[in-house]
Amino acid sequence: MELVDVEKEYVESLQTLVEKYIIPLKVTGVLDSNVVDEIFYRVPEMYAHHSIFLNMLESSWTNWTDETAIGDQISAMFRKESITECYCAYIENFNRSEKALETAFQQKSSFQRFVEQIQRENKRRLPLKSLIIKPVQRVPRYELLLRRLIEHTPSTHPDSEQLKQAEAVVHELALKINSLKESQHSEGAMESMRLLENLLLLTDLASPRREYLRHDAVQIDGRKETVCLFLFSDQLVFAGMKKRVGPQTVRRAVIRLQASGGQDYLDSNYKYKVWLRLGLESIEISRGKQRQAARKSQEDLERLEEDRSILLEMLDLGSKLHCKQL
Repeated sequence: MELVDVEKEYVESLQTLVEKYIIPLKVTGVLDSNVVDEIFYRVPEMYAHHSIFLNMLESSWTNWTDETAIGDQISAMFRKESITECYCAYIENFNRSEKALETAFQQKSSFQRFVEQIQRENKRRLPLKSLIIKPVQRVPRYELLLRRLIEHTPSTHPDSEQLKQAEAVVHELALKINSLKESQHSEGAMESMRLLENLLLLTDLASPRREYLRHDAVQIDGRKETVCLFLFSDQLVFAGMKKRVGPQTVRRAVIRLQASGGQDYLDSNYKYKVWLRLGLESIEISRGKQRQAARKSQEDLERLEEDRSILLEMLDLGSKLHCKQL
């Protein structure tokens, strides 16, 4: 049964986080215990809940008959206030978890080695970041599985209505989680705008109506320094880049920014000095070189076509000659 297989895989992922990361990290002191709790927030509780749920599903599957119903078990699982609170708390803490994980990778070489060792021991095991994001993606997957179960369960089966009720319960939890995700995204986007304000020494950048999109380092004719272009939903900011003076860090420091397309990372070892801001409505995209190349290619094709026509005409005239040999 697909639901049992999927749940087993999820429980194994949670087990890996608990037994291969949380417990050893705390025992060895590679990371401070509070940092470990921040990164793996509420994971042990999730593991306990889903281990019990998996046992129930496996028991039902072992004793399966044509009359077996599991919808009530699924409803009971996701109606628990402790489950709802656990998932919502995990989502609310997820940005902090990511930041704590990035900081640990940047500042603790021993943590980097620890994670690499775990990965080497079992290459089939997912990377740490992929494991940590699983609970965020989990509930919508239950929805899809339940819909498939409902589709393949006859309406006369005892489990038909129970599965529909279970789908409604899971859907309600999914709505709560989606609402939290949207709120987290908005908060992350505004926090990124404030970080950019401080970095670029601007006072009017952060706005609910403005969205950060991306940045790129480029070379501009007439300027010696590298220029960083910061693209927002309504403007383009040009800033000169200059390496910070001071002790060299062991690992490159980065600033994580919330962009519309996902996470974006900015090198904080540079100072940025804004020298131009342009509204997007005043920018015209020029493709001069591309157009010249395209025009030249078109002209070459036209000349080749003319040559082809001339050759065909010459062949035609040659075939009409009375004397075939000169």
